[in-house]
Amino acid sequence: MLALEDDIEVVATADDGRAAIELLERDAPDILLLDLRMPGMDGLSALRQISHRELSTRVIVLTASEDQVEYVQAISDGAAGVMLKQTAIDSLADCIRTVNAGEIWVDCEALPLPERLESPIVRCS
Repeated sequence: MLALEDDIEVVATADDGRAAIELLERDAPDILLLDLRMPGMDGLSALRQISHRELSTRVIVLTASEDQVEYVQAISDGAAGVMLKQTAIDSLADCIRTVNAGEIWVDCEALPLPERLESPIVRCS
């Protein structure tokens, strides 16, 4: 899906949290899409380790989880975006662009936010 976008390039993929951390250090991507549910080190554990490093990479949590506590925890741990897999096909590219521009993206289905919340800081899909 992302390969169809002219302004987005997938530079690497990882199968688990440890591999994602190695990828960050090796490839220094602008954006990291991080699943919460992965074998070995899960996404929240990886995010905690990533947030302690001084990297310019911004992290978007991509998940099928319906646990809102995990979404809040991900933002608290440094994620710049929360995208549900259920809605990703329609708005993942926009989420990546928004986060890359320095804004925070929260999928409207992820958190009980006021309807149509839009601000220069938080974009709701």
